[in-house]
Amino acid sequence: MRTIEQPCSSLPLMCSLTTPELFVATAARLWVLPYREAEGNGLDWRAGFRAAGLSDVASVAFDLIMRGMVASRRGELDIRWPGCHRLGADEACLVDCLSLLQQQRGSDAVARMTVWLAPAAMRILHAPASRFAELLAAGGLIFPTRRQSIAAQAASFETYRQFDPGLLLVH
Repeated sequence: MRTIEQPCSSLPLMCSLTTPELFVATAARLWVLPYREAEGNGLDWRAGFRAAGLSDVASVAFDLIMRGMVASRRGELDIRWPGCHRLGADEACLVDCLSLLQQQRGSDAVARMTVWLAPAAMRILHAPASRFAELLAAGGLIFPTRRQSIAAQAASFETYRQFDPGLLLVH
């Protein structure tokens, strides 16, 4: 599996995420890690699910989502290394979709997935993503209602940065 390495100055900081958002982004990073390292590092993404009290069904749903992302992503996958302080574009899309699904905004989540994934994958992944969002909520991991999606925040920051070069100095 290939992942892209791009400058991440316009993507949200991990420290700006809430606990549910951080949980999903970190789980995605740990899920991808064995594919990046031939020897592995002994970290298992399922341990976080067990520690959070989530069921095995949640682990299976998350695994299906991640496998579907890898198999059908348009272009290269942008999931960052565990130590990166910024959220990757695909991590942001995943968090946004799960948040929309928890808020019962299924049509918005489908529209978001359509931009992010091939249409067939979107149809296949909608059910496990919906179930995973439900299981996260049942486990107490409830996404906040944001006025603007995380991915849109990154895009608006990038636009603003073009007009204010001084912002590069503080970032």
